[in-house]
Amino acid sequence: MPDVKVTGKKTITGKELGASEMPAVLLHKDAYGNTRQEKLDEHKRAVAGVEVIDKKVLNKNALLRGTFLEHAIVPWWLETMKEDGMECQATEPEKAFRLEEEKLGATLDRILKVPAKCELVINDLVLKGKGVLEVKTDFYHTGKCKPDWMIQVHQQMMCADLPWAVVLVMTQQGKLVTYAFKRDMKLCNQILQAAREFWDLLEKDRDYPPAAPAEDEKLKVVTVEGKQGDNLDLEVVATDCMKAKAESRHWSKIAKDNQEILELHMDSIGADVMNVGSYQIKSVTTQKPKRTMVDVPGQFIDSTSFSIKEVTNE
Repeated sequence: MPDVKVTGKKTITGKELGASEMPAVLLHKDAYGNTRQEKLDEHKRAVAGVEVIDKKVLNKNALLRGTFLEHAIVPWWLETMKEDGMECQATEPEKAFRLEEEKLGATLDRILKVPAKCELVINDLVLKGKGVLEVKTDFYHTGKCKPDWMIQVHQQMMCADLPWAVVLVMTQQGKLVTYAFKRDMKLCNQILQAAREFWDLLEKDRDYPPAAPAEDEKLKVVTVEGKQGDNLDLEVVATDCMKAKAESRHWSKIAKDNQEILELHMDSIGADVMNVGSYQIKSVTTQKPKRTMVDVPGQFIDSTSFSIKEVTNE
């Protein structure tokens, strides 16, 4: 197998906002914890010619993992579709796409091409021609498309002038999950407004207003001291509560791990209901609409119904 060619980011910090940066700007904070003010500061430093050397490495391994696995996930997914009779093509663009007048840019993982006279159906959306393909490896996947991803692919669609996008996710279970979107003008306008505010602040050397204080900072704090003769020892109650919660988390993790083993085995043998010994296990996956903090039509999530019961002959 030839060495993987990793091209990486193609947008220019200080000159344009990249699509992967927009979630922090639009939502005020992205899934990695980057804030809009931090993004603004990064671009200010770039404009001033200040070099920043790897200042944040908290998510470095996740980024490296995604970058390298991307080159295996795409042909894997294309091969599964080919087996189903759909032979799509995915090409990696050599350059970034830009809306220069808005100072927006986007580095696309791939451009997906559906064969002529064919339709690709994902989440009840019918996709034709060319669109965006964004690849994610999410080892903490919760069965839904992150708002960050929706915002990112919408900016990609805007910059590349493409009508639809597919987010292809490899989960911690080794499964491939897809989410499809068509360009939503409401979200596109929100991205434009957020970008204009960003560049206005940068040009005027101003900052975003301070974030509202956390809810905990507004709460009234009272310290209670135990008294001799009290019938209720709150410290003992708190200790018991902590122990019970720790025990609950322990057994919940065991239950979750064992459920995943059973689901993966049932998936491998194509079973919805499996009888083993005195137990009957049922695992059925369906799709249902999902509301998110960013209202984008056509979003669905996988919903798995899992049950296990002991069956007796009595």
